Amino acid sequence: MIGLLYGHFASNLGDIAITKGVAQFLLRSGRKFCFVVPPLSAAGLRAFEQLKSELGELEIRIAEPQLEAALKGRKPQPGTELEFLDDLVLQPRSILERNGIADCNTLAFMGGEHLFSSGSVRDTNSLAGRLLPCLAGIAAGKKVICLPSTFGPYGDPFSRFLVRTFLRGCRAAAAREPASLEYLAGIGEDIPQVPVHLDSAFLLESPPRRQPEEKLINVVIRLDQFGMRVGGPESSAALKDMRQSSFSDSASINLSSYLVTKLLEADARVQLLIQTDADQEVANEIAKRIQSQTQFPPERLTVSRPATIDAFLLALSRGQCTVSSRFHAIIFSALVGRPSLGVHFPEHGHKIPGLMSLLGLAEFSFDGKASQAADVAAALTRLVHEAGEISQELTGRVAQLRSGTESWMRSALSD
Repeated sequence: MIGLLYGHFASNLGDIAITKGVAQFLLRSGRKFCFVVPPLSAAGLRAFEQLKSELGELEIRIAEPQLEAALKGRKPQPGTELEFLDDLVLQPRSILERNGIADCNTLAFMGGEHLFSSGSVRDTNSLAGRLLPCLAGIAAGKKVICLPSTFGPYGDPFSRFLVRTFLRGCRAAAAREPASLEYLAGIGEDIPQVPVHLDSAFLLESPPRRQPEEKLINVVIRLDQFGMRVGGPESSAALKDMRQSSFSDSASINLSSYLVTKLLEADARVQLLIQTDADQEVANEIAKRIQSQTQFPPERLTVSRPATIDAFLLALSRGQCTVSSRFHAIIFSALVGRPSLGVHFPEHGHKIPGLMSLLGLAEFSFDGKASQAADVAAALTRLVHEAGEISQELTGRVAQLRSGTESWMRSALSD
């Protein structure tokens, strides 16, 4: 039995895609597995039921809450990390039983972008809580692997110690983009070499190919100053401030509105696609701003919220290419053979520029705050004109990378 820590069930189709990609790979491989999940929210329960309807019966086990409350804001003093960790993992069998995974012979950390800490007590305690079952598995002699993940940054000695200890105990671990390797290089010389492989969403069963509609461009945008790395309270405060200013200080909405306007001026059609609940307000604000400031026919700019991964893939396949500040929208586009222009913001980390580099699209990757809007628009114009040729190169690259990722997964999970 393989215990998957943690199953991603939420409103974000990108999170669900990691879960579904791993599940489909293991089902194709004939392996038994269970998802370890925290208590599910209403959105998480809906996502789980949807996935179960698509894949058949799935086993989930409820994990104990993360360690933030138990640690009560404590962090070890420099030089005492090992003793502190030994105290946390004093009874590994008990930890495994409380998380429902004592019977699992293999534990797999599910990847994503949770392996970071700014150095704050909150971030580092969250990191410790997420890794504790895997560290207990290592202490108990179980096989532990880390599926392709984003790593870093690590802003304090204990977070670096945690990740170093975790990687040294893993049978296999991989990054999901090359930018993470720079952060791993800074946590110590005594860790094993970590290869780069595709995010688990690339393991989704390949959708059928279709021809794009002429002059239709996909746009998938998230809000800047908002997200997991920013922090929940900070994100809420930033959103409140931006609402009060009608989002006039949002770099994401300002740049996206400019790019969409340029596309419409070039006689293109644009579909704003929503990947998660948090993006609904962003898409609505972009559409409202453009419709109030221009005279384009309303049918040239649409807003859509696909309900499932398959529906999202189908919608993306209609377009010639994609503009995205969502990591998994770039992946979804690549899965249907559509290249992306990736826009990232410093507060969201390094995963998008890393992914764009891995896919051979680095020249179409832009910092949404540091870049000139005209330069981004010029690159987008070139992407639209060359989308067909770039799509062929992208499809071949993804096929090669996926083959390597699947081979690595089979080897990592082998008995």
